[in-house]
Amino acid sequence: MTQLWRGRFSASIRRGPCTQSPEDLGRVMPVLEAALHRYGAISISANPIWKDEDAQTCESVLAQMGYKRVPEYEQTLPTATALVDVQMSEEDLLRSFSTRRKRDLRAARADNMLVRSVESIDEAVQLTTIMREMAKRTGLEIDGRHDFRSQFHFFKERPHLGLINVASLDGQIVGGSVSFFEGDRSLLNIVTAVPGLKGGRSTSLYWQAMLDAKNHGCRWLDLDGYPDPREPSDPCEAGRQEFKDSYRPQIVTLPPMMSRVLRPIEALTYRKIRRLYRKSKWKTQIKALLQQSG
Repeated sequence: MTQLWRGRFSASIRRGPCTQSPEDLGRVMPVLEAALHRYGAISISANPIWKDEDAQTCESVLAQMGYKRVPEYEQTLPTATALVDVQMSEEDLLRSFSTRRKRDLRAARADNMLVRSVESIDEAVQLTTIMREMAKRTGLEIDGRHDFRSQFHFFKERPHLGLINVASLDGQIVGGSVSFFEGDRSLLNIVTAVPGLKGGRSTSLYWQAMLDAKNHGCRWLDLDGYPDPREPSDPCEAGRQEFKDSYRPQIVTLPPMMSRVLRPIEALTYRKIRRLYRKSKWKTQIKALLQQSG
């Protein structure tokens, strides 16, 4: 939930809600909407995880209830993803990789790269620094989810929901990853590495994530996004697509983030304020005032 001003917020259900079927959303969403409205929500966004035909059904059910796709600049979650089947044996899984990925793993072993679970908050702090430097270098937009310190505390209390891995060379941390366990899939949500990591050694983090998913009893490792095959190809995505293709995944389509207004007048007011905010040179002062009002 994101607070907008005193007593009002926008609600976002990322990768949810979870239901037994897409059709069940027709019964579940009204209950959630009523509860969130009582607490002061002016809008609700949802992004249930269904794939292919079920994803289309999900979008249709939500549309019939008044939900609309959020604008493209607000679609922060992928509408397609790559799933690696981890149920096969480790040997068969390795054989399915591209020649380049196999070479990466051999090189990482030759360098004695170690991938293991995070051990301390100090290591989480180091990973957060690597993540921030990577964001500056690549232009990646990051938020609280990319703070390994908060993830460390989250998993310390809930180890059954996922884990953090670190990659080290010669005793120095050079990268890390975050995985969440969600039913029959493990979501590889974050992967970061220092710029000098040669030869695609981050492949070791992906390989360990597959082993973790397998050991946890998951069917799939979700690589968290893939260029949507229903959309025109984007040359800027070619490198990311090629890298994920090298693991020979299954490509599936997902529902988009969809939203519904619960308080029309207040939602309209907020959109106008937000439009003025984007154009204003006083953004910092406005944000501070809104925070004080809460």
